[in-house]
Amino acid sequence: MADLIVSYERHLSLRGYSPSTVGQYLSDAKFFLGALGKKVTMCTADDVRAFLAPGNGRRPQRWEPATRARKLAGLRNFFGFIAEQGLIRENPCAGIKAARVPYKEQLCLSEEEVQALKKAWEEDGSLQGQENRCMLALLYYLGLRVGELVAIDLGHVTGGSPGSLTVQGKGGKVRVLPLENASLAEAMKPWLGFRRKTRMQSQALFANLATKERLSVRTVQRRVARLGEGGGLEVRVTPHVLRRSFATHLLNQGVDLFTLASLLGHARLDVTQRYARVLPKRRKEALKLLP
Repeated sequence: MADLIVSYERHLSLRGYSPSTVGQYLSDAKFFLGALGKKVTMCTADDVRAFLAPGNGRRPQRWEPATRARKLAGLRNFFGFIAEQGLIRENPCAGIKAARVPYKEQLCLSEEEVQALKKAWEEDGSLQGQENRCMLALLYYLGLRVGELVAIDLGHVTGGSPGSLTVQGKGGKVRVLPLENASLAEAMKPWLGFRRKTRMQSQALFANLATKERLSVRTVQRRVARLGEGGGLEVRVTPHVLRRSFATHLLNQGVDLFTLASLLGHARLDVTQRYARVLPKRRKEALKLLP
């Protein structure tokens, strides 16, 4: 089994999946194999259904429909790989339908809450405060995924004023984002200047000042949450909440979905629509435009 997992990890990396996606797919595969109780080549569709079914005596009874749907997608990918290796004839997940995921209102910060967050990050003038300010500004003003943020190297920020940022997104897709926003440029300047004149072995834009190592996704999540608390926000702020807020605020300012999808790195517009929530006030204003 260990050799199979190693080969699967190599397969995922060669396909261009992000490190976080690779980690999640590997975790799902390992957990399933541990629960299967027989050779993976003997697995049937019923085994997969039993694993995903609520109330089977293991962790799945706490999995929400969205989690079960994601795990099914991961197992479908895993067994697709096994089929490519010639170890099985058919993918046991092929005929299984994903659980219906009920619509859930997505959390989005108001523009007033974003201003409160900005005030909180501007109050800390320490080096870590400068790093946090740059970090949060990139998350909100460019709508970056947290994995994209921690993967930024100094060389990815190019040009003068305003310059541009090269981002490698999901599936290895690269997009170049202009650093046009004045508030973003102002927030980036102190930390970017410090990193460019400070020699570190790591080329990461965001690095731990003590260990000199690239910041982890978990560290960024913790810092963002703390800054949200410091800004007096009642909701838990995460990098993904900032990304969704970026999308929603641009949409409510009249930015079209095609442009928004390009900025977010989405290949499909339906994904962009799920990220962006049109405020009721905006809908009422739109209907008033008709003669």
